[in-house]
Amino acid sequence: MKSERFSVANQLEPFVESLLDGPSAPLSRKQFLARTGLGLAAAGLVGGQVSAQAPNRPAVPLKPESPPAKNTNPAQPTDPIKLEEWKGATERKSAPTPTPQPPDQRVGYAVVGLGHLTLDELLPAFSQCKKSKLVALVSGDRDKALKVAKQYGVSEKNIYNYQNYDTLRDNPEVQVIYIVLPNGLHEEFTVRGAKAGKHILCEKPMANSSAEAQRMIDACKTANRKLM
Repeated sequence: MKSERFSVANQLEPFVESLLDGPSAPLSRKQFLARTGLGLAAAGLVGGQVSAQAPNRPAVPLKPESPPAKNTNPAQPTDPIKLEEWKGATERKSAPTPTPQPPDQRVGYAVVGLGHLTLDELLPAFSQCKKSKLVALVSGDRDKALKVAKQYGVSEKNIYNYQNYDTLRDNPEVQVIYIVLPNGLHEEFTVRGAKAGKHILCEKPMANSSAEAQRMIDACKTANRKLM
């Protein structure tokens, strides 16, 4: 065993010469990889460390970095992201990129009633919403509500029943109550929701009579809440 190891340049020199002295025809990928692999292995660069040290060179002082220019017009989260148009002139242009509202700025909804319409259509649609989010559930079946809450990322503390429904007033995460109950319950839960200080979105038909509908309108007007 030799007492001294060759420098990196000396180890690579035979390998480089073998490449230069090879056939003049271009190497295939397989041939090139085979040769370079053998050469690097012979030079001790594969599967180990090279002990040769590079010659000492004077340190080059680094230039101090200039402070980044101050952005006087920072981008907003809802600004559209512009992408380069890649379609031809005769093709239909791409739709603008989605500009969803940041999650902490979206309108929070409490959905009342976990029937077929809610589970089959409404809750899946929340995942596509850009400005709204599901934050609370109201149901008479707690086991079902717990399961649905896990599926849609609703906190367990935001599960309510029909008895403590009025305590939604104390939940600042909820701005809107979405009532998806049998028609005969629309008036009661609209009036209670308005008194709790929340805006109301009620499924159609709004009520069973014009008198019920008027009481719903009056309750929301009195509370200065929107009825949709």
